Amino acid sequence: MKFLQTTVNKVIFYGIIGVVLISSATLLVYFGIDRTPPTVEFSSPLSLDIVSGTYNIEYLMADTGGYIAKIKIIELYIDETLVSNDANYAWDTSEYDDGYHTLYVKVADGAGNIANDTIIVTVDNFLDSAPTDMFKILNYNVFESGVNPEWKDVVKAENPDIAVFVETGDWDNNADKQLNEYVKEFNGYFYNEAPYDGYTTQGIKWKDRKSVV
Repeated sequence: MKFLQTTVNKVIFYGIIGVVLISSATLLVYFGIDRTPPTVEFSSPLSLDIVSGTYNIEYLMADTGGYIAKIKIIELYIDETLVSNDANYAWDTSEYDDGYHTLYVKVADGAGNIANDTIIVTVDNFLDSAPTDMFKILNYNVFESGVNPEWKDVVKAENPDIAVFVETGDWDNNADKQLNEYVKEFNGYFYNEAPYDGYTTQGIKWKDRKSVV
């Protein structure tokens, strides 16, 4: 911050942050610096969502730092290519290959403070083939909520229609939060097939008090 003292004769002065006074001989002016960054995050889509057709990209933005607290610059990138400077964007996903794509948004306020957010989504414009009477079931033991990632490689290699996991951790905690994250990941990987739904048993324990999923 910086103060400027000078002599004036009955004036009112409006500075960068706003105001200053006074009547008589001394004027004290306060110059403030906005160091508060804005905030931004994607509101649609969310990370690991599956999108198709024309999809509206939106984000939540805010800035509270000083009198110039207003977002001045918006940049939306898809796979490192700048595509929009607007507060929302109608994304024609048919112009992109099916599979993973990175969305990155950067905003700046009037003082030059910057914020950004990055997510990965899956484009899927592939029409699923007609179902058949054949299906594959995978049964797999997952140690301590999947701390060893090899089990994911097995699922991706086998591509089961139904996967049954016995796990010794927390998949059924916090409204199945961890299980749902894995379901989103696999649906992104198998983007051109019917999506998985995830379910856990609740309150079932082995004798050693481990969970069954």
